Amino acid sequence: MPQTKYLSTGEFAKIMNTTKETLFHYEEMGIFYPDHVGKNGYRYYSIHQTDSLDMIMMLRDFGVPLKEIKKSMEHADTAHLLDLYQNEIQSMEQKIQLWKSKLYWLHCQKEQLEFLTQVPEDTVITNEQKQRYYFMEHSVSGSDKDIETKYSILFEKYNDLQTPFGYIMAFRHPSLDILQDQLKPPHDILLFLNKKPAKRIGLHILPAGTYLSVYFCGDNGHSQKAGRLLKDYANKHQLKLATYFYEFYYANKISITSDLDYYTELTVQILS
Repeated sequence: MPQTKYLSTGEFAKIMNTTKETLFHYEEMGIFYPDHVGKNGYRYYSIHQTDSLDMIMMLRDFGVPLKEIKKSMEHADTAHLLDLYQNEIQSMEQKIQLWKSKLYWLHCQKEQLEFLTQVPEDTVITNEQKQRYYFMEHSVSGSDKDIETKYSILFEKYNDLQTPFGYIMAFRHPSLDILQDQLKPPHDILLFLNKKPAKRIGLHILPAGTYLSVYFCGDNGHSQKAGRLLKDYANKHQLKLATYFYEFYYANKISITSDLDYYTELTVQILS
């Protein structure tokens, strides 16, 4: 045996950035064999085997089961290999889109929290908002139990989108209730989406425009105070407000135990 032609198991594992145990396992599975086995039982590999092992390891990184790889090797023809490549390309493209959605969610969460930690509480601010999309369910009683039931329905609709780009929980209040200091239990239960989805069936639209907002961290009773601040500001500046106020909830920590673990935004569109 011309020793210069072969690499030991350790040498071959090193240049392929893997382990001897992996090579032995692949051999046991009938997937990848040494080029030569000496009389002493030592395994030796050829440099020409690098492409084959590299393909196997790459497919494993993509999540292809060893049994599927072995099946492809048993059907050692170009057409079967092309089918395998095409399937993996489609699978990887789907995973890339999924990770892009998750990355978008992270950016949204980070930007929201940075903004909320800097904006002054109980202060009316004006801001420009883009068009936003949301699902909505109506609660007849406005009870906590009914609201939880409606949110379960909303989350089912969100999950049907199969795109985890994030959401914001919200309520909608008639402007008349706010302006008359008669904030009632919410009956319109909303789930806003962080991004416009490809499928927009059943979605409502909150139009783009200039909005008045008050931010605070506290219990639900604080919403009444925020409503008075918005009303007073609108009266002072003679502003015409939209038909509904929106109450958004943003989590400010991972462990949510009370209303104090949320930032709340009460907002309404300025019509003129």
